[in-house]
Amino acid sequence: MWSDLLRRARFGLALGASALLLYVVTLAPSIVPGDGPELTVAARFLGIPHPSGYPLYVMGGRLASLLPAGTVAWRLNLFAAVAGAAAVGLFGAWLRRATGSTAASLAASAMLALSPSLWRESTSAEVYSFSLFFLALLLHFLPDGRDARRLPLAAYLWGLALTNHLGLVLLLPAFAGWTVLRVRPSRKTLLLAKACFLVGLTPYALLPVRAADAPLWNWGDPSNLKRFLDHVSGAPYWGYFGGGSAAERLGGWASALGSELTPLAYVAIPAGIVFLARKRRDLLVPVLGGAAIALAYALLYGIHDPEAYFLPVHLLLLVP
Repeated sequence: MWSDLLRRARFGLALGASALLLYVVTLAPSIVPGDGPELTVAARFLGIPHPSGYPLYVMGGRLASLLPAGTVAWRLNLFAAVAGAAAVGLFGAWLRRATGSTAASLAASAMLALSPSLWRESTSAEVYSFSLFFLALLLHFLPDGRDARRLPLAAYLWGLALTNHLGLVLLLPAFAGWTVLRVRPSRKTLLLAKACFLVGLTPYALLPVRAADAPLWNWGDPSNLKRFLDHVSGAPYWGYFGGGSAAERLGGWASALGSELTPLAYVAIPAGIVFLARKRRDLLVPVLGGAAIALAYALLYGIHDPEAYFLPVHLLLLVP
């Protein structure tokens, strides 16, 4: 068991290190237009960025900003690179365990690491590579059997993940719901898991605490309950849902899949679905269900630059 675990760890570390080398070599040297300037300032001064506030990113970015190398902007870009590379390594290590195929895991991890969207999000300050890191990590907590002992830790990590980017909440029914149905935990374990999930959400307390101190960047001033709830729920952006044509977006996403994941994706994804149906039916609900939910969310969220919202879809569709 330990030798197999060590082999998987080495495989994941090799993938992650390779991705990190690529991202660092191509790292943006300074601030990049978009959310980067805002997130960099918010992280540096523990401020409040736009909804949903991303408190875990802000705290992690604050630590990254203290590194004794480069400018603050470069350090925040490096934070994104480390998160993206870790996502690639964790994904590859899990995929090798789930499929037993080194070649398939290597190919899928390379397609993910080299995808233009992840490459872009891993070379400048943004929250999406950190969010993908959590998704890849949470794959390791999908149950292989009926052992419920890891459920509280998984619940805590789910809560923590939502304090980086709230979008992952849409995957909870596919991941957490399926896990509970599969392992059938005792009432005590389930209550403990719920408590751990709530503990994972505690970084959101940073928002009203810091807002009350009037930091340099204080988007929306979530210092009272109403503004806090509006901020955390992303209320200012609800109007974007349903904007534009979901059918057109679906067509655009499908046609761009070849450039995102190479044309091999058009063969690899259907082959992977067949593999899951034949060999790993236990993964069909969390993987394909999660991909379908994430895809629907990205298609219905009518912003002009939805590419980063397709990253969870791409990761899940690359299984195996």
